[in-house]
Amino acid sequence: MDRLGFERAVVGDISMGAEVALNLALRHPKRAARLGLSRPAWLDSPMPGNLKAYPVVAQLLREHGVELGREHFEGTEEYAELERAAPGAGCSLASSQFGRPRAREFAAVLESLAGDAPGGDQAQWREVRVSALVLASWQDPTHPHSYAEILARTLPSARLAELTPKTKSEESHGGDTQAAIAGFLDPVFWPAAPEDATKR
Repeated sequence: MDRLGFERAVVGDISMGAEVALNLALRHPKRAARLGLSRPAWLDSPMPGNLKAYPVVAQLLREHGVELGREHFEGTEEYAELERAAPGAGCSLASSQFGRPRAREFAAVLESLAGDAPGGDQAQWREVRVSALVLASWQDPTHPHSYAEILARTLPSARLAELTPKTKSEESHGGDTQAAIAGFLDPVFWPAAPEDATKR
């Protein structure tokens, strides 16, 4: 932001990126204009149960590489548990982690990622005064709906928006996300003129 000359910005992202955005708002409260926190994967503790498949993936990548590692992963209880929670969730994780470029080299990142807790302490969340949008989806075991609920309930100026589960319709999920973010940002970037407000 300093390099680009931005004093303040709307910051946000998905999953771990949501926690990083929250971390920025906690550490540099004057730099975040608003927060967009989509499908958080952490609260404030490392190694949450929803991410227990990640170290397994990392180990299999190290030991067996991409193709054989994925085959082994699809036979694990962690994979089966994801599929029971939301059909396609295990397959989605396998595709994203074993199918990424240089996947084997990424194993170290997966190990450290699960052991992190980037969002700070929950008690600190009450100090974040900027408006926040928290996006949540059911049938998403990696990004529990309950985590988004807790985050939205704890942040003083947050609201929760529901997304269609990806397992039901990826197209609707994407459309819901875009609509929620647009509604959250429109008043910032395109504030209504007084005469427009009266017409609405």
